[in-house]
Amino acid sequence: MQKKIHAVASGDFEREFPLPSFNPEKIEESGTEGNDIEGTLVISGASGAVVSGRIYSSNPYVTVAEPEFSGSEVRVSYTANTNGFFPGEKAEGCFTIVTDGYENRVPYVFTVEERPVFLGGRRISDLKEFALYSEKDKDGAAAVFASEDFRNFLIRHFYDTYLSYRAITSTMGYTKLALESFLTVNHLKEAISIHIFPENLSFYSVNADVKESFRVTRNTEGYVNLHFEVPQDSFVQLDITDADDSDFYGGTLEVPFFIKKDRLHEGMNYTELTVSGNGYSITRIIIASTYGRGEQVHAKHHERKAVIVKAMNAYLDFRLRKSDAADFLKSATE
Repeated sequence: MQKKIHAVASGDFEREFPLPSFNPEKIEESGTEGNDIEGTLVISGASGAVVSGRIYSSNPYVTVAEPEFSGSEVRVSYTANTNGFFPGEKAEGCFTIVTDGYENRVPYVFTVEERPVFLGGRRISDLKEFALYSEKDKDGAAAVFASEDFRNFLIRHFYDTYLSYRAITSTMGYTKLALESFLTVNHLKEAISIHIFPENLSFYSVNADVKESFRVTRNTEGYVNLHFEVPQDSFVQLDITDADDSDFYGGTLEVPFFIKKDRLHEGMNYTELTVSGNGYSITRIIIASTYGRGEQVHAKHHERKAVIVKAMNAYLDFRLRKSDAADFLKSATE
């Protein structure tokens, strides 16, 4: 009896216990910041034998769902609670599995990686690549620009650029126009220049409502947000008052407007057109004349006055008896 007690105490058992196996035998996994890392450890008994025991974790950040197990093939779910870890930090240790007759260890290393920035299904590794893909997918780029992942990406790898990002977004928000400013300020794309053509917006012999237009051109691709405005009492009626880059055909936007005849007075009429947006404010004077080009402004008034003077002279001659009634009526009707 004493021999049996001594044998049991020294781990020498008369009956055999199933040898457990582990899959994997070493755990090396990674996950992105802000997330836990989860997985499964499979414990099997040799030749399908039932194996029972308990599993312990040496690291308090790594836990198992059910420490006690029993079965011919047991799947033990584990979680590395790394959602508060920074990129590069690790949770290391081992699982200790105690079964009948055996004590085994499965080492583990859980590594936290930086959350990647994706645009158009591609991982963005530098800002030039981001600028390139922002030209192809403006909506996607704007969404990435507003994300916490992008902000962290700038802080960790491009801190000087992050300072401009913070300044721009604090005043302009996370808009497409803010994205355009960010790319321009950091020399990641050419700044957009806006021009109005033609320079001279003058129209003559306007005797009915007239439809005209002017062109807005830009020098490069990018987000554009424009507003067109004329005074409320203007003789010009704009067909559109706002436009963005989707309204451009290539580098040109045609903006139609109407000159309303009933808002014109005789002679020369002036009004201001203002085009604003993307940091620009451009003013053009639109001229509409009821006279023909080159026609003297007072020519018609002078002609009318000459007729009136002639009629008055004829009337005075009649009153002074220098002409008779027939001559007066003749001159008055000519």
